[in-house]
Amino acid sequence: MESKQQQTETRAPDIYIYKCEREYFCEVLSGHKTFEIRLNDSGPFEGDIILLKEIDAQGEPTAREIAKRVGFVFNLNETTSFYSKEAIERYGINVYSLLDTTLDETCFLTEKGC
Repeated sequence: MESKQQQTETRAPDIYIYKCEREYFCEVLSGHKTFEIRLNDSGPFEGDIILLKEIDAQGEPTAREIAKRVGFVFNLNETTSFYSKEAIERYGINVYSLLDTTLDETCFLTEKGC
């Protein structure tokens, strides 16, 4: 049986079209927002394409859109294997965007024994 990774490598990517509020669209466009959080009702999966279509404050589409390839996918339901439901309800869940470090930051970490 093929793993999810093998399945995504052997199939053509699906395209998912999502509306995106202007504030978040601009953050994706600038490269500052490098993640997307959506209900897991039908995908997407690693390797698929998300087409974000900007909408204005009234929910009407603008002419702007941007396509991004899906990288790592983590289902937030899996967090209950790391944290108790009580802790999740009390503190909530944060999703972090991970960026490359600079050479100076890497040297600092190396000096600290990482």
